[in-house]
Amino acid sequence: MLIKTQAFLLSVIKYNDHDAIVKTYTREAGFLTFFIKSLYKNTRKNLKKPLFQPNSILNIVATHRQQKTMEYIREVSIAYHYKNLFFDFDKLNQSTFLREILINVLQNDNQPNLQLFDFIVQSFKKMDQQPMDPDFHIKFLFQLTGYLGFLPDFETQGEYFDIAAGIFTSDLSKINNFFDKQQTSVFYKVLGMIFASKKLEKLSNFERQIALKLILIYYQFHLESFKEPKSLQILNDLYEK
Repeated sequence: MLIKTQAFLLSVIKYNDHDAIVKTYTREAGFLTFFIKSLYKNTRKNLKKPLFQPNSILNIVATHRQQKTMEYIREVSIAYHYKNLFFDFDKLNQSTFLREILINVLQNDNQPNLQLFDFIVQSFKKMDQQPMDPDFHIKFLFQLTGYLGFLPDFETQGEYFDIAAGIFTSDLSKINNFFDKQQTSVFYKVLGMIFASKKLEKLSNFERQIALKLILIYYQFHLESFKEPKSLQILNDLYEK
């Protein structure tokens, strides 16, 4: 069957000399992988290589057989034209890191999740439209947990964070995995930046690296197949400047 849907382009992998494997997260069918023949020969009238840039938000018409096989794109057009994301080095580094996370956590998600898709698309539009925010990727990862089913409970209180239960607590008697007081303070501050009614100051470079390390630990605990992104070191180097 054919489907018409918006798609967020996660990666483009060259296959042989002229073909490509394209990974996307779509609004109507979840995670889909496409095989595009002769993309790098640039001879396809409706499937031009410049359209297939990672981060792109596309309108596509594609085959969808509801099996774990590669599909085929029949038509494609740009759904949103970025203003500066493709030209801003810092934003590109953030987006590369986030796309690697998204491939990691979504690659087995073959069911539509309209709220999750809209969150991803609106977030990348916001990244594009607003000035560079050095905390954007961290806030994105915290918010993403809500769509994946393990959002930390900001309403609980305590000096420690229970990684398994996703709550703040002062009782460590029955907890095996937790963040210490300093770690919990940073973790709570990030949640406050997202959910508190008052505007909080940005993280320091030191806090930013701690927060990123902690949220990745949190993902690894709750997602068995989660792997640390290869682009993590590049991102850390960016904030050591």
